[in-house]
Amino acid sequence: GDVGKCRDGLILGQQNGRGTLLESTAPQQPSARCVLCNKSLLHVFVDLKRTTMGELVQLALKDVLSMHEPNVSIGDSILHEEGEEALETERDGDLLCDVGAVDGSVLNVEDFSQGVKIDVVLRHRARE
Repeated sequence: GDVGKCRDGLILGQQNGRGTLLESTAPQQPSARCVLCNKSLLHVFVDLKRTTMGELVQLALKDVLSMHEPNVSIGDSILHEEGEEALETERDGDLLCDVGAVDGSVLNVEDFSQGVKIDVVLRHRARE
């Protein structure tokens, strides 16, 4: 069909004036400021010599970006993997500098459970 005729369905917390719990609306355009809606790079400032892979995943990807099952790689190297078919990795306790990350490294981050794919540029900033 015609993509222009697509509609979003919303489940309401209470019945609307017509007595229904479902409402149909026109899809919204992606926000230019949303890192997940556009293809811009996300720059993360972190101390590469003191921050572990697990801390980056939890604090930046899960807590800030609300990812559920992030998979992280640099090039062909898988640094962190989650989900049903995830391989067991022991990299979460490793410092970012020990997994090959340097200032300007680009992490490829995907969350298959949410259909999200972003690139994260690591920028080194020493912690005081």
